[in-house]
Amino acid sequence: MNRYLKHLGYEVKYVRNFTDIDDKIIKRANESGEDPLSLSHRFSEAFLQDVAELQCLPPTHEPHH
Repeated sequence: MNRYLKHLGYEVKYVRNFTDIDDKIIKRANESGEDPLSLSHRFSEAFLQDVAELQCLPPTHEPHH
């Protein structure tokens, strides 16, 4: 969508943010014996690899807090 809107001439502000640790991540980490931050980081990295392989445009802003 980002690429298409830019193609049409729109100025696009694309912001992507990973959510904080939530109850589902904590539960899954406890089930696997993994640290919740480590689990969250692993999934975030996998997502970033996937979008790179799909050649998605990077976000305009990507806050980390």
